[in-house]
Amino acid sequence: ANSQSAEPGATVTISPTVNNSGSTASSNAQWQVTQRIVPAGQSIPGAGASASVPTTYYGAGSTTIRNGSGTYQRGATAITAFGTLMPDAPINSRVCFALSVQPRSNGSSDWYHSAPFCIVVAKSPKVQVIGGDVI
Repeated sequence: ANSQSAEPGATVTISPTVNNSGSTASSNAQWQVTQRIVPAGQSIPGAGASASVPTTYYGAGSTTIRNGSGTYQRGATAITAFGTLMPDAPINSRVCFALSVQPRSNGSSDWYHSAPFCIVVAKSPKVQVIGGDVI
């Protein structure tokens, strides 16, 4: 993502990348970008392989916000970047995004889930001058 913190309603750009560390190009693989609002102090699973679909792996409240499929040569392949609006969530909570790919390797039907990238929900101070008063 292009930011570490953002206000509700702000647009953040998500730029997912698939890293094929195998010895050959992948077969057709599907991918999903998942979003989850995580309250301050709560944790979210890290990277890992699992038979669970992304919304189950990352927990209650997770939603798929983008998906697609493709084949990936060895190395890093960028998926088209996209903008998404920060939801109206409590200040200091985090909006976490993660990329999941299936199959995680040739001969496997499992998903590989990335470590989430989280953006802290923040509020910027605003000042108005009305009739000589600062509000």
